[in-house]
Amino acid sequence: MGWGHPVREISGRPPRLSEVSRAVSAGDETPIVGKSGLAIVELHCGTHSPYLQCWNQVRTAADAANGRELERLTAEHGTCGALAEHELAFLVARSGEHVRAHAIYARLVTRWQQLGELDRAAAAALGQTEQSANAGNFLQARDESFVAERMNLAVGLDAFARRARVTRATALANSGQRAAAKRVTLALISEYEQIGECNEAVNLGINAAQIANLEGDIVGLDSWIDRLASADHCQLTPVVQNRLALVRARAATIRGEFAQAIRIYSDTVALEANAVQRSQIYRALAELYRQLGMHTEAYSYIARSLREIPSSEAPHRVAWSLMVLASIDHDTGRGESSAQWLRSANQIFTSLGLDDESALSRMWLAQVELLSGGTESARALLDHQSGTRNRVRACLLEAEILRVEGNLAAARTTLASHKCVPLALDDILMHAATLSQSVSIEAEANAATLAAARRIESLVAGAHPALQFAALRRAATLRDAATARPLGRAENLANLILATHPYRQSHGPRSAEAVSPAFGLWLLNDVVSPAAKENSDRAVLKALGQENQGDSTPIEISDVRRSLGEREWMLMISLGDRQSAAIWMSRNELLLSPLPGRSVLVGQVENLHSALLRRQGAELDVAIERLSSTLMSTAPALRERLLILADDRLGLIPWSVLEADGKPLIEKTSISWISSLTVQTSPHPLIDAATAIVASNVGPGASNRLAPLYSAVHETDLLSLSLPRLKLEALTASKATPEALQRALMSSGRLVHVAAHGYSSPQEMGYAGLWLAPDAIGGEPQFMSWMDVATSPLNASLAVLNACQLAAGSTTVSTPSFALAVSTAGVQNVIAAAWPVSDAATNVWVPAFYHALDLNDPSSSAEALRHAQLALRNSRYFRHPYYWASLAHYRQLGIKPP
Repeated sequence: MGWGHPVREISGRPPRLSEVSRAVSAGDETPIVGKSGLAIVELHCGTHSPYLQCWNQVRTAADAANGRELERLTAEHGTCGALAEHELAFLVARSGEHVRAHAIYARLVTRWQQLGELDRAAAAALGQTEQSANAGNFLQARDESFVAERMNLAVGLDAFARRARVTRATALANSGQRAAAKRVTLALISEYEQIGECNEAVNLGINAAQIANLEGDIVGLDSWIDRLASADHCQLTPVVQNRLALVRARAATIRGEFAQAIRIYSDTVALEANAVQRSQIYRALAELYRQLGMHTEAYSYIARSLREIPSSEAPHRVAWSLMVLASIDHDTGRGESSAQWLRSANQIFTSLGLDDESALSRMWLAQVELLSGGTESARALLDHQSGTRNRVRACLLEAEILRVEGNLAAARTTLASHKCVPLALDDILMHAATLSQSVSIEAEANAATLAAARRIESLVAGAHPALQFAALRRAATLRDAATARPLGRAENLANLILATHPYRQSHGPRSAEAVSPAFGLWLLNDVVSPAAKENSDRAVLKALGQENQGDSTPIEISDVRRSLGEREWMLMISLGDRQSAAIWMSRNELLLSPLPGRSVLVGQVENLHSALLRRQGAELDVAIERLSSTLMSTAPALRERLLILADDRLGLIPWSVLEADGKPLIEKTSISWISSLTVQTSPHPLIDAATAIVASNVGPGASNRLAPLYSAVHETDLLSLSLPRLKLEALTASKATPEALQRALMSSGRLVHVAAHGYSSPQEMGYAGLWLAPDAIGGEPQFMSWMDVATSPLNASLAVLNACQLAAGSTTVSTPSFALAVSTAGVQNVIAAAWPVSDAATNVWVPAFYHALDLNDPSSSAEALRHAQLALRNSRYFRHPYYWASLAHYRQLGIKPP
């Protein structure tokens, strides 16, 4: 027999002793190649034996994935029926029905033994233990793996015996026995490397990296990722390639590189054929979005995760998806449904013997029960808790129970205990909320809330911008707690808003301690094992010891007021469930006004957006009047400029259409959204150069996916005529690339004008950005997401983004838009539209804007935008607010040092 191309690829996953049958004549060469390098060949002489006929029927049914026909064949006696049942087990396992596959493999062990086929019985035993692990029955899989290993060793199937140990290592890792899992895994890696099984060695290296992640050993995780990168020469299977990508995505998430993680997840799920693996990726995306406070996206992905997996076949994966769903519902105030998901998850974890996960779900459930006043049920759940990981949370919950019962003195005493010292982010937030509500003196309650906010602010100062955002977005609960009480002094609430606003990232030098991935673990707070908790807490303790060193001085409201111009007012809005608050401030005045609760405000904003987009008449007038009455009835006499630092969960309000003193604000006041507050150490540079990026999708190479932008072709001319003295670099057609835009935005003192297609989808947070030139002739346009610029050190003075929806996130929740990302990344002034804009309207507002712009003062772009909006309002065709109210101005507020 000679070697050549394989007649048929023999798969060994899940295990089966496959057979290839064909008739041969003297002198024939029949190549047989197995992926693992191991093939057992038996030659049988004969022509049309009953065995061959049976095998051909089995293969035909298996290749057609005909489960019903295979089930019929399993009724055959002897080897023929057993072969059919073995193929059926393989087919069922591949479809993701792990519980059913386990039952079939278990029957096969006995059936093959009765037939005296001990090698096939051993293979079936391996299938049995692998399906236990896939179904989440890890303790059962651990025990079954010993039996499968012994059986396969006894018949000389060393490869299958090794796979039994691989399954054992997986089961040990997922049942909390990670030290034992690590020992088994490392030994197996050495064995596979010695026999040249590169793919299997890499697969086990991925398991070792995942164990390091579960242990909170971030150094070990990075070490394994570096080691696995050197295995690129291996011919990795698609399954292993996807697993390797997911480990890299996890490491990127911990480092705060959310954009990279989302891209890896999105690319991987598009290639993943296995439904269970797709479910795991969707769950990771849902949890990442939840950490960012993007609940619309989180709901979307967790729904996909649950749709992919049948609850009976992978219960532990279902349980984790339910935990994420419960977290989302808890964050969005759906306490009853949150409790329902937690009970279901706890029941699954308990039935599978997963003690850590069961304890965690009970702890979360106790916290949710307390929100509805269920102190008895919460205390009963607490009585089951033990272990170092839950000690702090259990102490905090005990204090909260005492507070709800009215025993405020005992609650404060419990909080003062060393057992209640919070380190995890959620624990700090819970400690602050309980303490502030346990103090009857309003000033002390406000001080406790502000102290927690300052602590979080200090800890995240200098961290990766995305980690800052994740932490401060979750710290919004402190603002909710403050508005739940009598509002008190304006200074206290204003300082709390400043300390917890998520868009105040700093792109300056970051200390090694703050950038530490273990610090990212603390911020994400999704670790389970005590070792991981210990590592993340150690990072926090180290940061706490250095929090007063370096540049982490908080910005006070007095600093902000001192930095305002003579004719500027600033508005800060903080949302609350029962009531919200508006703080109006100038250099000389500070006013605090109550507002309705979140649902009322959000409803009014939604109604206004809906009427604007439908271009209604009377309905629009009513919506404007209602929201104006809510927000502007207590407003002071505004002057030339209004700066707005609103609660990021409120959405983008079209302020220019709102009325004060019976007149729209557009008539006398320029409006800017404050994207970030930074200490200004030097004057902003003047605008001394301009770059125009025009992706009009017109002419040769235009894409059928996008409509042509005919007016965009002339925008460089409009810019040149409006600013004749300014040196202009025009990048059009194939030169209008994402790389060119990135370079322009990084240039100090530059005006960057963009004309292109914009896009925003609130259900897909990463897909908010620009369509730019393709990267090759005949290629598709390149998409530049807000995530591509959010953490870049940008320096341009002004960016005019003439494209649809680049200021849009959602009408109810201000998810990061492309414009906001550009502004927080460092561009001093940004102009963009919140909904689709008219291509023809460009010829009106763009010249008006640039004629009114003062190049010596980039902040004049806010007033120049007002002139541009008025030009549209006064025109014949674009007078409706739909055409001009979507344009928004973003600005960084430079805080002057004392």
